[in-house]
Amino acid sequence: MIVTEGISDITYLHCAIRSLAKKFPSLAKEEDGKIKRLVNFLKPSTTTRDVLNLGHGSAGQAQLVAQYTNSLKKYAHKPMDHPVIILCGNDDGPKEVFKKARGKSRLDISLETTDPFYALGENLYLVKVLEGPSLGSKEIEDLFQPILLDKKIDGKPFNRKQERGDDTSYGKVIFAEKVVRQNAASIDFSSFIELLSRIDQCLIHYKTVKTDA
Repeated sequence: MIVTEGISDITYLHCAIRSLAKKFPSLAKEEDGKIKRLVNFLKPSTTTRDVLNLGHGSAGQAQLVAQYTNSLKKYAHKPMDHPVIILCGNDDGPKEVFKKARGKSRLDISLETTDPFYALGENLYLVKVLEGPSLGSKEIEDLFQPILLDKKIDGKPFNRKQERGDDTSYGKVIFAEKVVRQNAASIDFSSFIELLSRIDQCLIHYKTVKTDA
């Protein structure tokens, strides 16, 4: 289960996994001529808000990290066959996520750290988007080629700081659906290889440490 910052990230990753399925057989496989994804995503919903008490975006991720252990204690039956992976950008947005993760794991986690993943205990992991060239801020949108980020829709430019957009620009949701999903077959997703590798390494690591209930 992968927990992203936003719904658009799910679309990005879904398309990247389909494109790179042959490189990552643990993430997807071909079945009856179709690509079948082998990892799931937690989609924001009333259930995640009401039952899991999770907010939206990085705030919700931080809350999940903070309350994860105590939440597990509430359930007598809690299958943990697979890891739960918090996937966030390497920018100022997830500062609280990094803070909560450091408190839970005692690991050094910051914009500058370059570990492929961070095991936070139980079956919880944190994965950051690959760090920038100067070991600094980087968002998942930076994995796309500039020509895609510069694409205009109805004469409006892309504004990655907005989810939906406004009269002057369009946001992440429209970028994900009308630019990425609609052109997925022709997009070069090679810049996602390292990020998917980090997710893959979480799956491998968890297999070595999990205990049967």
